[in-house]
Amino acid sequence: MDELIASLQRAAAALKQGHHDEAEALARDVIARDPARAAAHATLGAILAERRRPADAETAFREAVRLEPQSVPAHLDLGDALFEQGRHREAEAAYREAAMLDPRAFRAQLKLGLALEAQRRWTEADGALRAAIALRPDHALAQLRLGIVSRRLRRPADEEDALRRAVALAPRLVDAHHNLGIALLRQSRHAEAEGVLLHAADLAPRNPVVRDALGQALAAQGRQAEAAVAFREALRLAPTAVRSQVHLAHALRRERRWADAAQAYRVAIRGRRGDAMLHGHLGVTLAHGRRYGEAATAFREALRLDPQNATWHARFGRVLERQGRLPEAEAEFRQAIQLRPGDVGSRLGLAGVFRREGRWEEEAEMYRAVLALRPDDPNVHYDLGLALSAQGLDAEAESAFRAAVALEPATADFHVELGIALGRQGKHADAEVALREAIRLDPRDIVALGNLAVGLGRQGRFAHAEAVYRDALMIKPAHAALQRGLGVVLYLQGKYEPAEVALREAARLRPGYAKTHADLGEMLVEQGRLTEAAESFGHAIEARPDIASAHRGLGGVRLAQGKLGEAEAAYREALRLRPDEAQHHFNLWTVLERQGKDAESEAAYRAAIALKPDFAEAHARLGSVLLRRGRPAEAEAAYAEAVRLHPDDRRLRSALDAVRRRLFS
Repeated sequence: MDELIASLQRAAAALKQGHHDEAEALARDVIARDPARAAAHATLGAILAERRRPADAETAFREAVRLEPQSVPAHLDLGDALFEQGRHREAEAAYREAAMLDPRAFRAQLKLGLALEAQRRWTEADGALRAAIALRPDHALAQLRLGIVSRRLRRPADEEDALRRAVALAPRLVDAHHNLGIALLRQSRHAEAEGVLLHAADLAPRNPVVRDALGQALAAQGRQAEAAVAFREALRLAPTAVRSQVHLAHALRRERRWADAAQAYRVAIRGRRGDAMLHGHLGVTLAHGRRYGEAATAFREALRLDPQNATWHARFGRVLERQGRLPEAEAEFRQAIQLRPGDVGSRLGLAGVFRREGRWEEEAEMYRAVLALRPDDPNVHYDLGLALSAQGLDAEAESAFRAAVALEPATADFHVELGIALGRQGKHADAEVALREAIRLDPRDIVALGNLAVGLGRQGRFAHAEAVYRDALMIKPAHAALQRGLGVVLYLQGKYEPAEVALREAARLRPGYAKTHADLGEMLVEQGRLTEAAESFGHAIEARPDIASAHRGLGGVRLAQGKLGEAEAAYREALRLRPDEAQHHFNLWTVLERQGKDAESEAAYRAAIALKPDFAEAHARLGSVLLRRGRPAEAEAAYAEAVRLHPDDRRLRSALDAVRRRLFS
């Protein structure tokens, strides 16, 4: 045997035994003795490649190719050295040369497919790998790579088929099981994916990538606690794996473990500080945990890294709104809308800012803009109705609530607000229908029951209203407004004793509820219990100094008690609060007249008439004042107007006749 061939054989054997220095020395000795021997250069290249010296291996393989340009193995080895250095296009050229020299060379087709895959030239890679499989259909690695390339080409059936073949050919090939699990996950076949990945984990219990994929399969099935265990195991095996850290954070967030999730995101950020998405997820998590200051900081960093991200602008806007920083929140929502005009969530967020600022008209316009994008959303119609109601536009609000009801008739709240809007327009029968439907849908809806009772009371159906109030109070007995409503309808039926009990209970439940004290005062006046009535009106005024009816009631009590100065003061305060109320002017005149203040009385009556020209009693009282002031002609005109307004009132006609007799006697 040729001595040099024997030396190359000894070099190959030394390489196989791991004696790299000896192998390299033997190969170089052969080359020194016979530089034109291609096999010696090829052997040296293989040794250098094994020693992780790809650049030196490349030099050796290039020499082998130069010496034997028709050698398929030499081109393949050169391609491998280039591929190892990340020079995929040059490697592709070497593999193509090998394939041209021998189209049936399986290794050439497989390696060409891998080089094309590395360049993300998926379609060409698919063709090369299929050519390799046509030569060796039983090759598991070729099937595995074809499956991965099929995933890139979005061909899930081909992906699954190739990966299942890889698993069948190499049952212990972990990558095949892992990628098959991923393929099933992508098809939402989560339970199957779990089974495949559990098997992969059994084959490779220390493989962190497999543990991470298993965690994803468990999370996709809603088993977040188990998923977190899998992600933690992946991190134990690979502590710096940011991907697993992020997946763990997501699982903890889905479990609503806000503090733990936030900490997990912070750890992930330490490994990937420039990732805007992670800062954004941290902001969302902190906001859920009501740590709004920290959330704002996270969103600011996310937006510094990615200022064009509409989602983070919108999320930041919500956090600022929660902090009460409404102008800043508005700016963020507007920026989100500018970046993504079709974003409904940002428009709804901006509408929420308008609501909190009492900008009802702008809020309504924003809901209309949302409905242009999403016309079949019942909740937006409902919110529009609320914004219109806040402006007193009850007819328009009714239309909005009807639209909500039509789209989602099973939601009690929609019927409740429709009933309220109808009641405000005096459409009591229609309001009753809407409210009774709300109660049918939710028999314990206190708001529906309360508003139904109010509507029945406004129709004078006091007994029916009483029954509804009692039904509501069976559900929520400690409800001040319901107790007050019950007290009022009992009072209107003349049931003073139970009415007083209900009103006093309402006052006990809510001491600062001014209307309750005022209602109780009026009922006590009617019973002649003036001292107690004055006390109730006093409580009402103390709770709400701007409640005109309480001042008016107190004025009436003081007038009945003969305390004219106090009565005048109370009536004047009522008039100051409600100068547009004719009765207040009339009441003031009464006390002024009793004090002989005719000039002021005249002014008060004229003010009452200006507000309510058809107020016959005011015309008559004005006539009385004018007569006392020695102006009978004007008095006659005033009485004449009173008679014109109430021609059947004998008292007024008698007074007019008396003035005329005096005037013409």
